[in-house]
Amino acid sequence: MEESRLDKMEDMLATLITMAGNMNSRLENSIAEQSKMSERLDCMEESFNARFEKIDERMDKLQEDQRSMRREIMEKLIVIQADRRLTGSKTPTSSLRENQRNLNGGSTARKGPIGSTNHQWGMKEPSH
Repeated sequence: MEESRLDKMEDMLATLITMAGNMNSRLENSIAEQSKMSERLDCMEESFNARFEKIDERMDKLQEDQRSMRREIMEKLIVIQADRRLTGSKTPTSSLRENQRNLNGGSTARKGPIGSTNHQWGMKEPSH
């Protein structure tokens, strides 16, 4: 009876050793997978950082271009204003208004308000 009990204990011990070996194998596989995933994440991070750096460079370039364009516009406006003051020419908006009046034919006849008795059909001129 003692011997069968020892045999069972040896079998149980062998099973535990096998299970521990399986657990170590699974643990090693998990560590290897984690290492691969960590490498992939590092590569992705490097890729994203490179892309963000390019985006930052493009944004800086766009902002510099915008500042440059503003400077050019301001310089041109200053030249135009100085030219107008020296030559006495009109502002573009006032000349545009004049051109629009000329295209519209100057002052045009206007309709009277609704209900007005002036110039309605079938109405006689009021006598004074």
